[in-house]
Amino acid sequence: MPSSALVTLQRVVLCACLVLAPACTQEPGFRIQGDIGAFLTTGEAVLVGSTSVPAEERVYARAPIRDGRFELLGETGPAWLGKVKIQVENETRTATQVIVEPGSLLDIRWGGWVAGLTTAGGGPHHQQLVLSWRDSDAYRETLAQYTEVMTTKRATPEGSEHEALLADANRLYGELDRIRRSALDALAGDQEPLTALLAIEFGALGATSAALERLDELASGLSSGLARRVAQKRNRIEAVQELAANNAALVAGAIAPDFAAMTLGGDPTHLSNVVAANKIVLVDFWASWCAPCIKQFPHLKDLRAQYGDRGFEVVGVSLDTDEEDWREASADHGLTWVDLGDPLAFSSPAAVAFGVTHLPKTYLLDADRRILAKDLHPDALSAELAERLR
Repeated sequence: MPSSALVTLQRVVLCACLVLAPACTQEPGFRIQGDIGAFLTTGEAVLVGSTSVPAEERVYARAPIRDGRFELLGETGPAWLGKVKIQVENETRTATQVIVEPGSLLDIRWGGWVAGLTTAGGGPHHQQLVLSWRDSDAYRETLAQYTEVMTTKRATPEGSEHEALLADANRLYGELDRIRRSALDALAGDQEPLTALLAIEFGALGATSAALERLDELASGLSSGLARRVAQKRNRIEAVQELAANNAALVAGAIAPDFAAMTLGGDPTHLSNVVAANKIVLVDFWASWCAPCIKQFPHLKDLRAQYGDRGFEVVGVSLDTDEEDWREASADHGLTWVDLGDPLAFSSPAAVAFGVTHLPKTYLLDADRRILAKDLHPDALSAELAERLR
């Protein structure tokens, strides 16, 4: 997904009948066209939608980017929330949320390095929700301030002034997010059920009990197809709450949960057994499609070569849903450590127990399975091992 952050892409037919987007009908199709040559001239545009599992996404359409242009086409039922990702070799460079509607034409353009992808047109629900915050005076004024601060920061050398600008930029970004959420929260109370559902799918009310209560209210007034989307969103919010609670509980000093997962050879392996045989173990959740995960492999190989004989081991846990993707990535990158996987991906027992909502996700454990640190950057991991395995 992010956490990343950070996602599992399941290839399905363009007009799939699933609970996120209602089953395909004879309604007019959608068209999403883009001209992003100022940002990227070649690559791939991918339209994805959420599932009931946090951080998982399902692919609905793909199109090559040629000379900065692309076009995504397909049939669809009632309006649903999707995301258009701009990728190069399966690495997402940028993305924007869209509402996919029958008979709609949506234009995507590059708005600059601060604004990113911008949209124009689209169906009535897309315009209603997006314009609810984007065209407000407060949002425009704050965005102008944010752009000015970011531009200045970009030209300012590292130092106290740069840090002050970064703090100001973070404050303004938070205000932009507050304006957006406030507008969506208001639409979550809209009398038109589909508008309210889309607002919640867009993030209105967050992963809160208020969101669950509003979804329960909506369920009784929707068609069976939309009611399934309500149930899916409800399951997703409850899963996010569980993951957040698990992640929050796994702090330095806490005992990490044990789990068992299969090797590529089909042998079950328990984390506790690996931990007992070593002094320090890094649990690394990853996937073949996660570019940041792949980028850290050479560094992990170097650290394992340097500290392996002193008791350092890596337990990689692939969250690929397709075993062949896991197998190919392991072979391509020469993974020689404990290489485990679970096709249940983000809904697997290990991922749920460790509160994994984005990739990469790492935990550094001692011989008692006690958490030493988590989500360490490579340099910080090197420093930890240098200190603990002298």
